[in-house]
Amino acid sequence: MSSTASSTSTSTSTSTISKKRKLDVRTIQEKYEAIQAVAQGKKKVLVAKDLGIPSNTLSTWLKNKDKIVQAYESSTFGPATKRMRTADFPDVEKALDIWFKEARSGSVSINGPILKERALSFAAQLGHNEFVCSVGWLTRFKQRHGYQWKVISGEAHAAPADSIVEWKAGILNTILDTYAPQDIFNCDETGLFFKMQPKRSYTLKGEDCHGGKSSKERITIMPCANMSGTEKMPLLVLGKFAKPRCFKGVTHLPTDYKAQRRAWMTGELFTNWLKKLDNKFHIQKRKIAMVLDNCSAHPHVTGLKAIKLFFLPPNTTSVTQPMDQGIINSFKVHYKHLLITRGVHPAVEKKEKLSWNILDAMQASRDAWNKVTQATIANCFRHCGFVARQPTEETYEEEDELPLARLVLIEKIKETGNPIDEEELHLYLEIDSDLATHEVMTDEAIIREVRGESNEPEEEEEEEEEEEEEVAPTPTPHITVTKAMDMLKSLREFAVQHSAKDQNLMELMNFETFVQETSTAVFKQKTIKNYFK
Repeated sequence: MSSTASSTSTSTSTSTISKKRKLDVRTIQEKYEAIQAVAQGKKKVLVAKDLGIPSNTLSTWLKNKDKIVQAYESSTFGPATKRMRTADFPDVEKALDIWFKEARSGSVSINGPILKERALSFAAQLGHNEFVCSVGWLTRFKQRHGYQWKVISGEAHAAPADSIVEWKAGILNTILDTYAPQDIFNCDETGLFFKMQPKRSYTLKGEDCHGGKSSKERITIMPCANMSGTEKMPLLVLGKFAKPRCFKGVTHLPTDYKAQRRAWMTGELFTNWLKKLDNKFHIQKRKIAMVLDNCSAHPHVTGLKAIKLFFLPPNTTSVTQPMDQGIINSFKVHYKHLLITRGVHPAVEKKEKLSWNILDAMQASRDAWNKVTQATIANCFRHCGFVARQPTEETYEEEDELPLARLVLIEKIKETGNPIDEEELHLYLEIDSDLATHEVMTDEAIIREVRGESNEPEEEEEEEEEEEEEVAPTPTPHITVTKAMDMLKSLREFAVQHSAKDQNLMELMNFETFVQETSTAVFKQKTIKNYFK
């Protein structure tokens, strides 16, 4: 009898221990959402109750909140990951992760054997001869980073549907729940043949533009705007030369400009741009969500005070990135219209070659960016699933200004004596859409990145003076106040003859006021104190 009781007691005790050892491990996404709920003022007791977890478990998450938040927002681990375990060979894992993202951004099909071969290659280059890429290591690597192998079908650049669904249900929902539309931004780089005329589109079709004359005529531009379309950041323009001749005597550039030997975005340039923007928002006491693609030129910048980075899933930007939904396209339509009217038209009338330099391109880029409407930007965000949680007073129709802008551009091109149809116009507008905007990292570049070494080759940056252009640009003549007033008089007469709109007349009057103020400053009588400043 006592033996039976003892057996029953032992069985019950074993059963109790068994139940205690069963752990309910939550995903990194659940932990992140719990941390955000507490940060927004919800009581910890209620958060724990809603999740069905003990209060001390939530306390542990909050203690490690920096690690959890950073891992989730930077996509270091997949949202379904439960344990954030680090690898035994973190440098090998970092190199393999960089290579994987680069390969997937180019729609390269990857399987287990390919991944294993790359892991062994990186381990050898990093000096880890003892590294063994076992099935277990490979499985844990995929789980840590949320990689999933799926059959790739359809077009080469088709976005994976599962990744898009996970993005919209996970991180995108978090962004929309946490930030107001005016505080959600997207940025992206695009290449631009800044002085290409329509007739050259066919000759350059299919070129990758890594060198030669074509590369000298390309720049990279990075637009950035918020979800509501109410705020457009000044454009960042990347050119090849630090001191172009056309900058001589110019005291204020129309856009931000940085030089890079191939006019590409780099991690260092992006970091500097982002920190400058972060400081601006920090002064304004704002909290900003910056959505961007996860490429090697967009590193996980730390130490930001106002901006949090949210990275889009690999190979999905054609569907998930607002800039790719029509914002950049709208900018390029307006830019090429300005190139035709300001550059090509005058050249045709004077029977001269096109004279169009980087400074002209920067001025046209600024004006083209200003022409991209708030409605266009807001609609492009909405097409990607960025829909405000709270209804706003401003609503926009599906239609935008692009169709009309394209028709106007066709007419302007025809006026230059170059007939063009819709197909040719499409080629002209899309010829630079796939230009490389950052370096595709080789194995050697990845190894340098992992080791913290510079990826820029140690050579002096080219100066524009070293490469003579076909036609040397003439220096900008000094324009006196008197000459400017004569020009304005001619413009007023032109405006009257062509029934200018009230808005155009007002802009002309404002500029005339600017010239008059300049005149006052020039001719203001000097005192003796002026000569001792």
